Amino acid sequence: METKGIIDVKNEIEKVVSGLNGTLGVAIKDLVDGEEIHVNSSEWFPTASTFKIFILVELFKQVQEGKLSLDDRLTIHSEFQAPGGGVLKDWQPGLNPTVKDLATVMIQISDNTATDMLFDKLGIHNINKTLQEFGYDEINVVITAKEILFSLVGLDQEDLSDKAWPEILAEFERRRGHSEYNLNGKYDSDQKDNNVATPRCVTSLVSDLYHGRVINREASDGIIGIMKRQLYRNQIHKYLPKHVVVANKPGGVEGVRADSGIVFADRPFVITCFTKNLEKVVDGEEAIARVSKIAYDYIMSK
Repeated sequence: METKGIIDVKNEIEKVVSGLNGTLGVAIKDLVDGEEIHVNSSEWFPTASTFKIFILVELFKQVQEGKLSLDDRLTIHSEFQAPGGGVLKDWQPGLNPTVKDLATVMIQISDNTATDMLFDKLGIHNINKTLQEFGYDEINVVITAKEILFSLVGLDQEDLSDKAWPEILAEFERRRGHSEYNLNGKYDSDQKDNNVATPRCVTSLVSDLYHGRVINREASDGIIGIMKRQLYRNQIHKYLPKHVVVANKPGGVEGVRADSGIVFADRPFVITCFTKNLEKVVDGEEAIARVSKIAYDYIMSK
């Protein structure tokens, strides 16, 4: 039976949810006693860049199987360069970063080119197959970072096959700056033709990382180690004490903000917050930050 404390904290979270001009789903798990808090946690949401956690899972699985090494080098080709987050989109093709380099910048600065290079190397079918095998059946990964972002402004990769990458990037930026090109594409859909998940399933996965159950302890620690290098701190981190370490992956496109991770406080916990249909994305960021602080205050008070 729920204690009065958890009823109170759920009420606080539900006030944040009801006050948001958009939809917010929350799943929180205390990693000490296993207590969970759920608000709209079984609803499907677009993951935005939070889906990069799932790429890390498949990457470390293939490393454990000996199919590749974190020290392997991949060549940057223009076909994989993607707009949005990161720096590799602005680098000359031909450089050869290691797989670990790509995984790090994919999480640390949400580099979309690194993401799509790993996506191609690992295989989209393998990512979903692994998630299903591990029991994370409320996660669906079907499109690349570039496809998500091109959908945002109505660009079709096939129509751009005769253009050089700098010209494509310039057209993307031009369209993104004009509201008439902000189409209702796959990027904000909660349907299965987008990268989508439920907050409860992602919290389950991230909790399993903490406990060393994703592949094995070594792989789980490797994934967490990369997630700890996250530089974007305006959601889960925002209202937490500065000394608290968080291993997370936020994400966002127009109308969508998301974040999921482990809060390594004195009493550690996992929190996943997904939003969709936001009128103002800054409101979504603030809502996630407030829910994170509510969860922190409650769990630290036990």
